[in-house]
Amino acid sequence: MNNTHKYWMLVFLTGSLAATGCKSRKPKTVSENAIQVEVMYTQMHCGGAAPSPEILEEMDKLKPLENTVVYVAKFNEESTTTKQYKTDKAGLLTVEIDTGFYQVYLYNPVELLNDSLERSERDKCERYWKLEHRAPLGYKAGKPIPPVVFNKMCNPCDEPKP
Repeated sequence: MNNTHKYWMLVFLTGSLAATGCKSRKPKTVSENAIQVEVMYTQMHCGGAAPSPEILEEMDKLKPLENTVVYVAKFNEESTTTKQYKTDKAGLLTVEIDTGFYQVYLYNPVELLNDSLERSERDKCERYWKLEHRAPLGYKAGKPIPPVVFNKMCNPCDEPKP
C-alpha cells in the first residue's frame, strides 16, 4: 500500500472514530456565548524503526490535546472569521461561537491562505500540510457536540526517516 492510500485510510478511520466511537456530550455552557468542547488527537508513526504492537496500539488511542493553541474558523461567502484559543490541561476548549459549522485548525489558516509570496516547493508543501490539520466543529444550542478529533499526520515534506 503506498503512502497516499495510507493517508486517506487514516483520514477515513479518524473520521469514523469521531462519528461512531466517541460519545457526544452536551456542551457545558461557560457564559452566554461560551461552551466547552473536547479536543482529542491520534498520532501517526512517522518513520524510523518499526514500533512495537503496544506502541502502535497506544498511538491509535484518542488522547486529549492538552495546552495547545488552536484556531477556530468560520468560512462564508463574504469573509473568514478566525479566533485563537488554547485548550486546557484536560484538552477542553472553551469557545465563544454561535450556531453553525466551523473548522478547528492547529495552524492559523488565515496566515497560511493569505501568504502570497513566491515560495520554494518545500514551503508550498509545508503550507498545504499545515492546512490539512483541521477538524470539523458543528454547534447548535442545546445539542450534544462530538469531540473535535485530529489525526496528527507525518510531514510529507520532510525526508523519510531511516
